[in-house]
Amino acid sequence: MEISKKEYRNKYTLLRRSLTNAQLISYNRSINEQLKSIATGNIHLFLPIKAKIEVDIWPFIDHVRNSNFTIGTSIYNSANNSVKHVEILNGSIFEAGDYQIPKPTIYKEVEISIFNTIIIPLLAYDENGNRVGYGKGIYDEILEKCNEKCTLIGVSFFEA
Repeated sequence: MEISKKEYRNKYTLLRRSLTNAQLISYNRSINEQLKSIATGNIHLFLPIKAKIEVDIWPFIDHVRNSNFTIGTSIYNSANNSVKHVEILNGSIFEAGDYQIPKPTIYKEVEISIFNTIIIPLLAYDENGNRVGYGKGIYDEILEKCNEKCTLIGVSFFEA
């Protein structure tokens, strides 16, 4: 019997919640160091939702904000189920947006195709690159519209 995406969501949400603080610190440190060594250029990234125990890439974000990289993210509007892609500008701070997803306060709207690296949060995934997120389809749209030569980097606490 095949497991549904909903069942994977539930399973991996519980697994995330079962991680110890020491495990989270270790995993986050390792993932941030790996990102610093491989992500370059115009980088689209996710802003981690603390309540969902997402991979904490804020150290990486601070690293790239102090470099010559262009960084951006997507802002989700639940009122009309739309997404806009933005470049995060200098001086921006972050506030809670829809679903408590952090969003920058200073940005300019851009096309997703300007980014040559996209960092994707993974709740669960398989060896073929199929992913399970939260079910809103935000990254499905991003991946459909991104530059075809863009590098995709998924981050997760767990193996495929």
